[in-house]
Amino acid sequence: MILSEQEKNRIRKLHKKHSVIKEQANPPSALGFMMGGCPGTSTTPFPLDANMTLDGVPLANVPNNGVGTEISLPQFGVHGVIDSVFISTNPTITSNVVSTPCPPPTPPALGFMMGGCPGTNYNPYTVDANVTLDGVPLANVPNTGVGTEISFPNFPNVHGVIDSVFITTNPNTTSNVVSTACPPPTPLAAGMMIQMCGPGSQGTAPQQMNANVTIDGQPLLSLPNNGVGTEITLPQSNPPMYGTIDSIFITTNPNTTMDWTQAPCPPIPPPALGFMMGGCPGTSTTPFPLDGNMTLDGVPLANVPNNGVGTGISLPQFPGVNGVIDSVFMSTNPNTTSNVVSTPCPQTQTMWKCQTQGQPCVQDPTGTYNDEVTCNTNCTLPQFEGPCDEFRRWPKRDQKDFCSNCVGRDMEPMCECCVDMGLI
Repeated sequence: MILSEQEKNRIRKLHKKHSVIKEQANPPSALGFMMGGCPGTSTTPFPLDANMTLDGVPLANVPNNGVGTEISLPQFGVHGVIDSVFISTNPTITSNVVSTPCPPPTPPALGFMMGGCPGTNYNPYTVDANVTLDGVPLANVPNTGVGTEISFPNFPNVHGVIDSVFITTNPNTTSNVVSTACPPPTPLAAGMMIQMCGPGSQGTAPQQMNANVTIDGQPLLSLPNNGVGTEITLPQSNPPMYGTIDSIFITTNPNTTMDWTQAPCPPIPPPALGFMMGGCPGTSTTPFPLDGNMTLDGVPLANVPNNGVGTGISLPQFPGVNGVIDSVFMSTNPNTTSNVVSTPCPQTQTMWKCQTQGQPCVQDPTGTYNDEVTCNTNCTLPQFEGPCDEFRRWPKRDQKDFCSNCVGRDMEPMCECCVDMGLI
């Protein structure tokens, strides 16, 4: 059977009327919902048990019943999210919520561990408050401000670095810090071991100066090689103190400053030497000591080549006393200075004596002549010519030949000379 268009419209109207009657007989279920916190919060979902509407529309008529929609309760200014729905046990009570985007999440209140500036050795300490950096909460600062150099406005001389952050236990206490570059690090204070120099320093061990030592106002650690090897003096010392920086160390008394001045070490005076004075050559004087700070021609013996040993000298205060520096020794009277003068020993008088008559004179301390010519004149020239005088002037060979002929025959007078001289 084919229906006319008029019949179709009549049937549609009847169907529509029947649907309206059915809806009126079975209205939509009254739905309540579990309200959860906005994203980024930790609110536990709680129920709103009533015939809830969203922007005036029953939840049952809202797509997906409104689940996941961000909302607010206008009468309370509370924001949240429709987490899930349920059949309300209070269908006669109608309550409306408004679809409203959640506000941005509130950043957590952060405190931080404050470390010392570079070059310092401070232990980090806790700043437990809702800290802001230049007025911005740390949670909203890039990298939460970690590594930023800061200072406290109310304590401008306190500098440091945000070392790490944590959730504060005092979120209602706000404290602001300011991003401020750390000042240059202060050099560590150094003391030194000083080797004394100058008079009286011989053989001394290095001494410790445990203070913040400076040289001409400059800390040791700021000087080339930390000042090691520098010759210095302490101006206020009396008598003046001189030395050389032997080594350095980190002082345990950084607040005590000791300023030294760069100055060369004074020369060390030579040791005071005495000497044993021996007699001049050819004499038999026993050496005796001259115990004082002896000088030779005004120069300390320690500065004289070979300490003057072997030098002929005289004592100016005792004219005519000559001798030789035989050996030297450390004087036991270094404060008593005495000078001797380099003076050649006087020549010893050479004495001569006669040997056999007719022979040249010889040197002999026991001789009676102090002149060789006079001795020879008196000794070698013949006093008279006897038979043997001429024979003695013969060569030895001729004497032997002649004497060999004197044996076994009548001897000539000159053969007596052979007998006298023991040649026969």
